[in-house]
Amino acid sequence: MNAAAQSSASISVVIPTYQRAELLEEAIISAASQSIAPAEIVVVDDGSTDATAEVVERLRSELGPEIEVIYLSQVRRGGNAARNAGVRAASGDWIAFLDSDDLWVGDKLEKQLARVALSPGSVACYCGLRGFSEEGQLPEEHRAFPEGDLSSSLLVRDGTAPTSCYLVRRSVLLEAGLFDEELQARQDWDMWIRVSMYGAIVSVPEPLTRFRHHDGERTASDPSRELRAYRAIRIKYRDRLRALPLEARMAARSAYHRRVARVRRHYEGRWFRGLSHGLAAWAVSPLERDNYFMLVGFLLPDWVRRPVRGAWNSLFGSAGWGVKTH
Repeated sequence: MNAAAQSSASISVVIPTYQRAELLEEAIISAASQSIAPAEIVVVDDGSTDATAEVVERLRSELGPEIEVIYLSQVRRGGNAARNAGVRAASGDWIAFLDSDDLWVGDKLEKQLARVALSPGSVACYCGLRGFSEEGQLPEEHRAFPEGDLSSSLLVRDGTAPTSCYLVRRSVLLEAGLFDEELQARQDWDMWIRVSMYGAIVSVPEPLTRFRHHDGERTASDPSRELRAYRAIRIKYRDRLRALPLEARMAARSAYHRRVARVRRHYEGRWFRGLSHGLAAWAVSPLERDNYFMLVGFLLPDWVRRPVRGAWNSLFGSAGWGVKTH
């Protein structure tokens, strides 16, 4: 067995799904078609009533014995519980998560394995992502990709990537306690906070994950739920937050107010309520660059703000000047 085959034998792909039979097939093929193929693909059906089981069974037959496709079905319990069931059932040393409405570029796993090989003590690797929809591919938004010991910076803000971008050591996931099934949103950020306590997180700064924009359920479709989860995470790690230097604590509080401001202004249309949080973010951390971007965003209508933000991030995002919250 060559080195590539040895590496692929240690990877399990975990795909949680609910009522996405028409999208699930693309996701499974995306995982199975990797240049370094995973040893197994674990599909966890979170109580679907559509043709999910039939799609998985057909693809199992089509893919043959080289890639094992495991199908698990459970009573509807949410994406966190589905991911946890997949991790427990997996046998690989590494877990690669893929949401059933997202896709991977063909060499995603190969490039991530090569990156972790350069940092033997690393416990996880994430990559960039690019959005797409039925209308086509969206422009890439360049940004910074923090690496190394992120155990403090992740307490301040979610600075890495969603689950579909991540490759994580299975032993670390188990030791960290898996995904918090009480959280209804931001479960990926919460998980990476805990994963970062076990070693370095590295990155491949290329858009190797394709994030699908659609009308179905996403966290972004219920921003109030996201805010509740944000508050829960701040409470959950308040002792660790209190142990940070004053500047970091202020940055964390400022990031929270920026997030609330964005939701109140741009999702709920509550301009003055949003502005009060925006000003609180600025008052807590007046030197924070993002606060000025946020306040400018308040003055722009969405049809202007969004393309301006995209153009700015394309030009300055990779230098660390990206607009993170607006």
